[in-house]
Amino acid sequence: MKDAISGLGTKMSNLNHPFNGKVDYLLGYACAGSMFQFCVLPRDSKVANPLGHQLSMATRADKLSIIAAAIQVYRVIKAQFRSLPDSYMWSTSDHLSTIE
Repeated sequence: MKDAISGLGTKMSNLNHPFNGKVDYLLGYACAGSMFQFCVLPRDSKVANPLGHQLSMATRADKLSIIAAAIQVYRVIKAQFRSLPDSYMWSTSDHLSTIE
């Protein structure tokens, strides 16, 4: 998992400021085998930090936890949308659902 998280930091740090706008961090995830880890990459950093604990995609309880966390991540992304530049691929928030 350590290598997967390290690689995530390298990949995500290549996204530039014009693409990300004023977003202070990027959300992501790393996988290694059946293990799953949500991560965050602060602006101007090449080091992704784990969020929460590792989850196993082999257990029903952890699969449900991943789904619940993905819904929360969607809410964060929806809130971050207001900080993205006008040139972002979605020109209006119509593409995002009304889930609050």
